[in-house]
Amino acid sequence: MQQQLADPAVNVPAGARYLSYLMDLFPGRLDLVLAAYNAGEGAVQKFGKAIPPYKETMNYVKAVTGIYEQLQAARPLSGRLAAAGPAGRGGSRIRMTLPGAASAAADAQIP
Repeated sequence: MQQQLADPAVNVPAGARYLSYLMDLFPGRLDLVLAAYNAGEGAVQKFGKAIPPYKETMNYVKAVTGIYEQLQAARPLSGRLAAAGPAGRGGSRIRMTLPGAASAAADAQIP
C-alpha cells in the first residue's frame, strides 16, 4: 500500500477524496480542513473544532491559506478558464510561479 501511495495516479485521487471528506466534516471552514489534513481530524476535534496549537499546523494553515488567497486574487474566474484554452483541447499547460518560490519548471528545465 505504501508503494502505491507513491504513485501520483493513486495518491492524487486518494488525497482529493480525503479533502472532500474533510470538507464535509468541517463545512465552510477551510482553515479547519487544512488543519485536519495536516494534524489529523482527531486533533481538530480534540481542540473543540479549532486549529490545534501545534506550530507546524498553524504555519501550514497560514501558508496554504496565503497561497490560496493569492491565487484567487490573481485573476477572475473567467480569466482562469480562458487561460486553460478551449474545452477538450489536449496538451494545454499553464505555468504558475508563486511569489518567493523557485519555479519547479525552471529547476527541472521544462520548456
